[in-house]
Amino acid sequence: MKVAPALDVERIRADFPILKERVNGHPLVYLDSAATSQKPESVIQAISDYYRFANANVHRGVHALASLSEGELHPSSCTVECPLHGSQFDLRTGDPTSLPAVEPVAVHPVEVREGEVWVELEP
Repeated sequence: MKVAPALDVERIRADFPILKERVNGHPLVYLDSAATSQKPESVIQAISDYYRFANANVHRGVHALASLSEGELHPSSCTVECPLHGSQFDLRTGDPTSLPAVEPVAVHPVEVREGEVWVELEP
């Protein structure tokens, strides 16, 4: 018989900043996930970084900030196509592989850990 490891509630609570709050002198217990789901620190940081460094309108934004996430991926050539002007960029180096782009785009280290994709973002 296989026994599941014990749930470390304190470690999980530590990931959620709001759960450090106290209400009427007691630690906050939040059970109403139907109304609002609370976010762990990693999600709050990722959202904050997005609004600090990458927020732009892909259709009308400053091109340098416009998101390539809307572009078409080409796995056979390991490139992504810019939805604004059609240039393709190498996913490994950020270098343009077609005109009109002549400048590279930023790339970030990516790693798969236990089935999850981790992207390192430098502020």
